[in-house]
Amino acid sequence: LSNCAVWQTFGGLECYSPSIGVIFPSHKEPKAPTSLEMLVRFGRRCGRAKEDTEIKNSEEDHALYPPLLPSKVDLREVTIIPQNEWKRIQDSLDSLTREAACLRAERKAKKEMHFRSQEVVKHWTNTYAGMKEQKLEAKKKRDEEVEAERRILDIEEEIHKQGERKKAIEFAKQYQLYQTERVKRFHVLLGFSCISLYI
Repeated sequence: LSNCAVWQTFGGLECYSPSIGVIFPSHKEPKAPTSLEMLVRFGRRCGRAKEDTEIKNSEEDHALYPPLLPSKVDLREVTIIPQNEWKRIQDSLDSLTREAACLRAERKAKKEMHFRSQEVVKHWTNTYAGMKEQKLEAKKKRDEEVEAERRILDIEEEIHKQGERKKAIEFAKQYQLYQTERVKRFHVLLGFSCISLYI
Protein backbone atom coordinates (compact mmCIF):
# COMPACT_ATOMS: atom_id res chain seq x y z
CA LEU A 1 0.00 0.00 0.00
CA SER A 2 1.16 3.52 -0.67
CA ASN A 3 0.80 6.36 1.81
CA CYS A 4 -2.13 7.69 -0.18
CA ALA A 5 -3.91 4.32 -0.08
CA VAL A 6 -3.46 4.10 3.68
CA TRP A 7 -4.75 7.64 4.11
CA GLN A 8 -7.84 7.01 1.98
CA THR A 9 -8.67 3.70 3.67
CA PHE A 10 -8.17 4.72 7.29
CA GLY A 11 -8.57 8.49 7.20
CA GLY A 12 -6.50 9.29 10.28
CA LEU A 13 -3.38 7.17 9.57
CA GLU A 14 -0.24 8.68 8.21
CA CYS A 15 2.11 5.74 7.63
CA TYR A 16 2.14 1.95 7.40
CA SER A 17 5.12 -0.25 8.29
CA PRO A 18 5.18 -3.55 6.34
CA SER A 19 8.22 -4.89 8.26
CA ILE A 20 6.43 -4.71 11.63
CA GLY A 21 2.98 -5.48 10.36
CA VAL A 22 1.08 -2.89 12.42
CA ILE A 23 -0.25 0.59 11.79
CA PHE A 24 1.07 3.58 13.70
CA PRO A 25 -1.47 6.28 14.55
CA SER A 26 -0.69 9.83 13.57
CA HIS A 27 -0.79 12.75 16.01
CA LYS A 28 -1.10 15.30 13.20
CA GLU A 29 -4.21 16.44 11.47
CA PRO A 30 -4.89 14.38 8.35
CA LYS A 31 -4.16 16.21 5.15
CA ALA A 32 -6.05 15.66 1.97
CA PRO A 33 -4.11 14.16 -0.94
CA THR A 34 -3.13 16.52 -3.67
CA SER A 35 -4.44 16.18 -7.19
CA LEU A 36 -0.95 15.12 -8.31
CA GLU A 37 -0.95 12.20 -5.87
CA MET A 38 -4.40 11.18 -6.99
CA LEU A 39 -3.36 11.39 -10.64
CA VAL A 40 -0.20 9.37 -10.07
CA ARG A 41 -2.10 6.91 -7.96
CA PHE A 42 -4.61 6.20 -10.66
CA GLY A 43 -1.95 6.04 -13.37
CA ARG A 44 -2.45 9.50 -14.95
CA ARG A 45 0.56 11.63 -15.78
CA CYS A 46 -1.30 14.81 -16.68
CA GLY A 47 -4.74 16.25 -17.11
CA ARG A 48 -7.65 16.69 -14.78
CA ALA A 49 -9.26 13.73 -13.08
CA LYS A 50 -12.95 13.27 -13.65
CA GLU A 51 -15.11 13.10 -10.57
CA ASP A 52 -16.98 9.95 -11.60
CA THR A 53 -13.65 8.27 -12.37
CA GLU A 54 -12.38 9.23 -8.92
CA ILE A 55 -15.50 7.81 -7.26
CA LYS A 56 -15.30 4.62 -9.33
CA ASN A 57 -11.61 4.17 -8.65
CA SER A 58 -12.04 4.81 -4.93
CA GLU A 59 -14.76 2.12 -4.79
CA GLU A 60 -12.48 -0.31 -6.64
CA ASP A 61 -9.67 0.61 -4.26
CA HIS A 62 -11.86 -0.20 -1.25
CA ALA A 63 -12.64 -3.59 -2.80
CA LEU A 64 -8.95 -4.32 -3.50
CA TYR A 65 -7.61 -3.04 -0.16
CA PRO A 66 -10.04 -3.88 2.64
CA PRO A 67 -9.46 -2.02 5.91
CA LEU A 68 -7.10 -3.72 8.34
CA LEU A 69 -9.06 -2.50 11.38
CA PRO A 70 -12.80 -2.28 12.04
CA SER A 71 -14.37 1.08 11.27
CA LYS A 72 -15.39 1.92 14.88
CA VAL A 73 -12.01 1.49 16.59
CA ASP A 74 -10.35 4.19 18.66
CA LEU A 75 -6.81 4.18 17.34
CA ARG A 76 -5.49 5.75 20.55
CA GLU A 77 -6.40 2.51 22.36
CA VAL A 78 -4.68 0.24 19.83
CA THR A 79 -1.66 -1.62 21.21
CA ILE A 80 1.30 -1.74 18.85
CA ILE A 81 3.30 -4.97 18.97
CA PRO A 82 6.61 -5.42 17.12
CA GLN A 83 6.96 -8.42 14.84
CA ASN A 84 9.54 -10.26 16.99
CA GLU A 85 7.29 -9.85 20.06
CA TRP A 86 4.33 -11.18 18.07
CA LYS A 87 6.41 -14.20 17.01
CA ARG A 88 7.44 -14.77 20.63
CA ILE A 89 3.78 -14.76 21.74
CA GLN A 90 2.83 -17.19 18.97
CA ASP A 91 5.75 -19.47 19.90
CA SER A 92 4.76 -19.43 23.58
CA LEU A 93 1.19 -20.41 22.63
CA ASP A 94 2.39 -23.10 20.25
CA SER A 95 4.92 -24.39 22.78
CA LEU A 96 2.13 -26.07 24.79
CA THR A 97 0.99 -28.10 21.80
CA ARG A 98 4.60 -28.89 20.93
CA GLU A 99 5.30 -30.05 24.49
CA ALA A 100 2.17 -32.22 24.47
CA ALA A 101 3.24 -33.76 21.14
CA CYS A 102 6.75 -34.40 22.53
CA LEU A 103 5.30 -36.06 25.64
CA ARG A 104 3.05 -38.27 23.51
CA ALA A 105 6.01 -39.24 21.31
CA GLU A 106 8.16 -40.05 24.38
CA ARG A 107 5.37 -42.17 25.89
CA LYS A 108 4.94 -44.04 22.63
CA ALA A 109 8.70 -44.64 22.32
CA LYS A 110 8.88 -45.93 25.92
CA LYS A 111 5.97 -48.28 25.32
CA GLU A 112 7.53 -49.64 22.12
CA MET A 113 10.88 -50.11 23.92
CA HIS A 114 9.09 -51.94 26.75
CA PHE A 115 7.37 -54.30 24.30
CA ARG A 116 10.65 -54.95 22.47
CA SER A 117 12.51 -55.69 25.72
CA GLN A 118 9.70 -58.03 26.82
CA GLU A 119 9.98 -59.91 23.52
CA VAL A 120 13.77 -60.24 23.97
CA VAL A 121 13.62 -61.34 27.63
CA LYS A 122 10.69 -63.70 27.15
CA HIS A 123 12.86 -66.75 26.30
CA TRP A 124 15.57 -66.18 28.95
CA THR A 125 15.70 -68.88 31.66
CA ASN A 126 17.84 -67.08 34.27
CA THR A 127 15.23 -64.47 35.20
CA TYR A 128 12.35 -64.62 37.66
CA ALA A 129 9.88 -64.60 34.80
CA GLY A 130 11.87 -67.31 33.00
CA MET A 131 11.99 -69.54 36.09
CA LYS A 132 8.29 -69.00 36.66
CA GLU A 133 7.65 -69.95 33.05
CA GLN A 134 9.76 -73.10 33.45
CA LYS A 135 7.82 -74.08 36.59
CA LEU A 136 4.54 -73.53 34.80
CA GLU A 137 5.70 -75.65 31.86
CA ALA A 138 6.86 -78.45 34.21
CA LYS A 139 3.51 -78.36 36.03
CA LYS A 140 1.72 -78.46 32.71
CA LYS A 141 3.73 -81.52 31.64
CA ARG A 142 2.98 -83.26 34.96
CA ASP A 143 -0.71 -82.51 34.59
CA GLU A 144 -0.65 -83.89 31.04
CA GLU A 145 1.05 -87.11 32.24
CA VAL A 146 -1.48 -87.54 35.07
CA GLU A 147 -4.30 -86.93 32.62
CA ALA A 148 -2.87 -89.55 30.23
CA GLU A 149 -2.64 -92.10 33.07
CA ARG A 150 -6.22 -91.32 34.05
CA ARG A 151 -7.35 -91.86 30.49
CA ILE A 152 -5.59 -95.25 30.39
CA LEU A 153 -7.25 -96.26 33.68
CA ASP A 154 -10.63 -95.12 32.37
CA ILE A 155 -10.18 -97.19 29.21
CA GLU A 156 -9.18 -100.28 31.23
CA GLU A 157 -12.13 -99.81 33.56
CA GLU A 158 -14.47 -99.45 30.58
CA ILE A 159 -13.11 -102.71 29.10
CA HIS A 160 -13.59 -104.48 32.46
CA LYS A 161 -17.16 -103.17 32.74
CA GLN A 162 -17.93 -104.33 29.21
CA GLY A 163 -16.66 -107.83 30.13
CA GLU A 164 -18.80 -107.89 33.29
CA ARG A 165 -21.81 -106.74 31.29
CA LYS A 166 -21.20 -109.47 28.73
CA LYS A 167 -21.04 -112.10 31.45
CA ALA A 168 -24.23 -110.82 33.05
CA ILE A 169 -26.02 -110.93 29.68
CA GLU A 170 -24.85 -114.50 29.02
CA PHE A 171 -25.96 -115.58 32.51
CA ALA A 172 -29.39 -113.96 31.99
CA LYS A 173 -29.80 -115.74 28.64
CA GLN A 174 -28.84 -119.07 30.18
CA TYR A 175 -31.24 -118.51 33.09
CA GLN A 176 -34.07 -117.75 30.67
CA LEU A 177 -33.26 -120.92 28.76
CA TYR A 178 -33.38 -122.98 31.95
CA GLN A 179 -36.76 -121.50 32.82
CA THR A 180 -38.44 -122.92 29.69
CA GLU A 181 -40.78 -125.98 30.14
CA ARG A 182 -38.82 -128.25 27.84
CA VAL A 183 -35.52 -127.75 29.69
CA LYS A 184 -37.26 -128.12 33.05
CA ARG A 185 -38.79 -131.48 31.98
CA PHE A 186 -35.45 -132.57 30.64
CA HIS A 187 -33.83 -131.75 33.97
CA VAL A 188 -36.58 -133.64 35.85
CA LEU A 189 -36.06 -136.75 33.71
CA LEU A 190 -32.34 -136.34 34.02
CA GLY A 191 -32.74 -136.19 37.83
CA PHE A 192 -34.86 -139.44 37.86
CA SER A 193 -32.35 -141.24 35.78
CA CYS A 194 -29.56 -140.13 38.08
CA ILE A 195 -31.54 -141.39 41.11
CA SER A 196 -32.19 -144.79 39.48
CA LEU A 197 -28.54 -145.16 38.68
CA TYR A 198 -27.60 -144.53 42.26
CA ILE A 199 -30.13 -147.15 43.49
